[in-house]
Amino acid sequence: MNSFQGLDECTADESFRVEPLDSGPVEVTGLGVKAGLCCRNKQKCKACLLISVRLRILDNEEISGGQLGEDADEDKDDAAAVTVCYYSGPSLPRYKVISFRVTPAARKSREHELTVVEDKGVFLGSSVNVRVRSFNRSATFPLQRKVCPSAEVEECEKCRTPRVVAVTDEQRGVVNLTVADEDTGQLQLLQMCVKRGEQGLCLQSSSSVPLHAVTPCMCFEVWMEGSTCRSKLCPFSEKEEFRGNVLRNTFLSVVHSKTNEGRPALSWNLTAPCRLEAEVWPCRMDAGSGQGCGEVLGFRVKRNESSQWWENNATLWTSGSFVDIGSKDRFLHCVMFEVDGKIFGPLCQHDTHRQRWSVPVLAMLLFLSLVGVAVCFLRSRLRGCISDWERSHCSAEARGEVLLLHASGADVLEAGLVCQLGTELSELGFGVSLDLWSQAELSSLGPGPWLHSKLGLLQRRRGKALLVLSGSALDTAQACWDSWIGEKKGGPEGAKKDQTAWCKPTPCFSDVFGSALSCIFSAHLKGGAAERFVLVHFDSQKLINGGRAMPMLFQGLELYSLPSESRQLLAELCPERPESFSMRIKKLLWLRRASRHLTKGLKNSGKRLWPQAQSVLTQVEIREEETLPLHM
Repeated sequence: MNSFQGLDECTADESFRVEPLDSGPVEVTGLGVKAGLCCRNKQKCKACLLISVRLRILDNEEISGGQLGEDADEDKDDAAAVTVCYYSGPSLPRYKVISFRVTPAARKSREHELTVVEDKGVFLGSSVNVRVRSFNRSATFPLQRKVCPSAEVEECEKCRTPRVVAVTDEQRGVVNLTVADEDTGQLQLLQMCVKRGEQGLCLQSSSSVPLHAVTPCMCFEVWMEGSTCRSKLCPFSEKEEFRGNVLRNTFLSVVHSKTNEGRPALSWNLTAPCRLEAEVWPCRMDAGSGQGCGEVLGFRVKRNESSQWWENNATLWTSGSFVDIGSKDRFLHCVMFEVDGKIFGPLCQHDTHRQRWSVPVLAMLLFLSLVGVAVCFLRSRLRGCISDWERSHCSAEARGEVLLLHASGADVLEAGLVCQLGTELSELGFGVSLDLWSQAELSSLGPGPWLHSKLGLLQRRRGKALLVLSGSALDTAQACWDSWIGEKKGGPEGAKKDQTAWCKPTPCFSDVFGSALSCIFSAHLKGGAAERFVLVHFDSQKLINGGRAMPMLFQGLELYSLPSESRQLLAELCPERPESFSMRIKKLLWLRRASRHLTKGLKNSGKRLWPQAQSVLTQVEIREEETLPLHM
């Protein structure tokens, strides 16, 4: 509290009494109130209230209506007190009692002023009312966000903001914004936003910025959580190495449009991370000349950093239109622009270089599409043709009969391949008979009658009997031939008897394969080959080409190797020749697909059965070794 000369022992005490405690020979003549900032003893500044009370010292005649006692002495000090009441908003009033002594020297000047500085119960942004006796005054403190940016109040306690520094992390490729050492304790409360320059929107940002996104115009506002005071910094404004990021992230788009009046226009839109000094102008592409893009005079426009830029949360842009650019082909008009002395473009809505190739490329794509459609159509027609031929020639009524014959005692691989051959032929539409599949019927009829019944069925349906050759089959055929030739040489009566028998059963061979060999021998005696018998062997056995001679009994019979000659065998099983050309094509296509099916099935079966055959052979060898006699 400050007082003028003549007022001694001035004190200001807080009081909780509502009624005024004024006393003494003083009169309040005026009241002044002012909001301010007070900094005491190098401490942090605070909002404070400056209260000035103007006083007038009363003489003896004015005190008590001029009725002072005779013993009153003007040379003595008189005690006096003035009560100051102030309150802010909804807060309860506060009372200050200012006490002082009026000295004889104070009576000479009569006019005095008391100044009281109060910082309790006041703060930035508040409005304070002050009352002293009959005088009422008010003062309003400015908002915190308006006070704090001022350099004069930088040390204000309410205005203190964290100091932030930018640290580049080359290894991670980012720039980290971190608080200075003295503010590290406030790191968790740090808040920040980023701006595209000192003006414009401030967008929420993290404390790490990728190096490729850093630009010289990037500025930050930093504040503590819960505070309205912010500090501003632009740490990259003087770093030219980030200038290239501005150019790399600057884009221009072009589109041909029309104005509301229907006039042709070439509209452009320039987006950039910073407000730039830029020039934009239209140019005309000379198609086929190779001389680049010539400027269309009279349309060049300029953009500066302070105007004609707009922004939102996503981007910063400037745009414009070139109206009434005369040309017969407006799509040849493009746009070029210049930033920082560098010229970019031309940029066109349609790439003129690609436009030259667009028609041939479209024509080629159309041709390929037509070819693809034609191929799909032909494939569907071919499949339909094959299906038609299958329905007409491989149906239950028209399909051929096939009898599979093999020597007894076949190993696992041979028996499995014979069964797989029968399965594949059956899937292709043939009626297949196999002794391994007809054990019950074979047991009831016997080998000879069962074979005769099947051969009769082949005779009626023009089928074929397939003799599967193996090592044992060749040995059996040769042994039968030698036996029957010897009997034939035994006498004319025996030979004559053999010639009259179509199929003579042989006493030494009582299985189906032996009966079939007897039928083949009977055909030889008649002077021809057995037309219904066909020889087949598997490629994996390598019998005929592996050094084994073909027995004389099989001379004159067709021989097919499977699966390499699958198509020829199927053609043998389907000997009819279609009359029309289309039916011939259908048959050829069917033979091709059927041979693929048969070949694939036999190969897969061979791969599956080969390990089993090897295992069986190994077990047989072990048993033979275990049963060798011991020589003492």
